[in-house]
Amino acid sequence: MKKLLIIIFILCITFLSAEDTIIDSLKKQLKTASQTEKIDILNELSYYHLDDSPEIAIDYAKKALNLAIFLKDQKGQAISLYYLALTNENLNKLGIALNYYLELLEIQKKIAIKENIADTQHSIGIVFDNLSNYNMALEFYQKSRETYKELNDSLGVAFVLNNIGNTYESLGQYDTALEYQLDALRIYESGSINDKDGIATTLNNIGNIYQSLGGFGKALNFFRRTLNIYHELNDKYGLSIAYNNLGMIHHDLKNYDKALDFYKKSLELDKELKDPYGSAGSYNNIAMIYEDLNQSEKAEEYYLQSLKISEDINDKYSIANTNNNIGHYYIKQ
Repeated sequence: MKKLLIIIFILCITFLSAEDTIIDSLKKQLKTASQTEKIDILNELSYYHLDDSPEIAIDYAKKALNLAIFLKDQKGQAISLYYLALTNENLNKLGIALNYYLELLEIQKKIAIKENIADTQHSIGIVFDNLSNYNMALEFYQKSRETYKELNDSLGVAFVLNNIGNTYESLGQYDTALEYQLDALRIYESGSINDKDGIATTLNNIGNIYQSLGGFGKALNFFRRTLNIYHELNDKYGLSIAYNNLGMIHHDLKNYDKALDFYKKSLELDKELKDPYGSAGSYNNIAMIYEDLNQSEKAEEYYLQSLKISEDINDKYSIANTNNNIGHYYIKQ
């Protein structure tokens, strides 16, 4: 095991070193490049800073954009706008990201590359979704769906159908949400695309809807199918979600021992993945089971552990939710 960790560490260092070499090379090229070449180099520099140094990525993309506008290079503008939109979205600056995506869409329409248009329409839908502007999200998802259809892009259509279904679920329109998720599942299982992760995600979405509708038997069936696929894929993050959802169903059915078993399996994976958000949720869920089983000391222990993690990561929603649960717990004592 120690040998494996050393190899992984060396590979990471090698990768980072290679990336630094590329960045240094691009900076040298920038000094002697023509104005047109500078647009491509600045965009490349933005790309290589996207993950580790987003503010630097934004700075390079803005320089590339200004130069591309000056030289009337629409493809250069499109690349710069994409990096600016993506980086701001990753920084959760959704309003700024949205403006860049909308600018990008107008440029792409002029260039007339439908693949890019479909992706950008989809991205705009996602941003509107995250802003809880569900009507606008649905509008852009539907536009994206039509563009993907024109391109015969089954994977794109299925992915958009997932998001449309999720949006209708957020609106509480469960029957409509279910229709879209089932449409997505038919595409994933048709054999036209090979995407087991997409199948698992869709099965999970359908399970969530049936749970909201009170169809616990159907929800269990879809969550079990989800679990089986994540086992095949050895997707630990997916497994954690599947275990958690199975725990929730058994909790609703008052099968407390089964619920506790699934929640604890989810927690083990959350810890292994170093996922504080998942861990906080799992501790909270386990606490609720112990509370229902009248095991007061254990319930309090797990609630407080959940609260501590939520406070450490400043997750205000989880802090409020756990405090509310703790309050109800103390009232009952």
